[in-house]
Amino acid sequence: MRSNQGFDQKTRELERLRRQLQSRNKTLQTGKKPDKSVRDNNRAASTTGAGTDMRKLVTSSMIVLLAALSIGAASTQPQAKGTVTRTDRCNRLQQQFTDEIAEHAEAKRAAEAKAFQKKAMKFCAGNQQAQGIRAYATALKMLGAQPIEP
Repeated sequence: MRSNQGFDQKTRELERLRRQLQSRNKTLQTGKKPDKSVRDNNRAASTTGAGTDMRKLVTSSMIVLLAALSIGAASTQPQAKGTVTRTDRCNRLQQQFTDEIAEHAEAKRAAEAKAFQKKAMKFCAGNQQAQGIRAYATALKMLGAQPIEP
């Protein structure tokens, strides 16, 4: 029975400290100074060793709880794919073409593919990425490669 009383007392103290922490956070958010009773309670709690230990316990418990909640929330959210811009697509296709031309330099239509690559580079640099993407796709198909999709 004695241990339950100690537990209940610590629970009440923990709840009081939690309310003080919430009150302090609200005052910090609003930019107001805490009222005298909150300052006096903080001073009284800081002078006792048990109050300091309890405050550390509450603070560390809150940090652990918030960390666990944020990890749980992050894992339940679906991973959204970033949108691929046309400029990104041009860059990826240009890299793919560079890799493929190194492997298929002896292909029958390699010269034509290089001509399409030059056109594609001009289109992509001149803010006509859609035409550049189509030119890169044509050049890659001439080399016998499938253009990568975003």
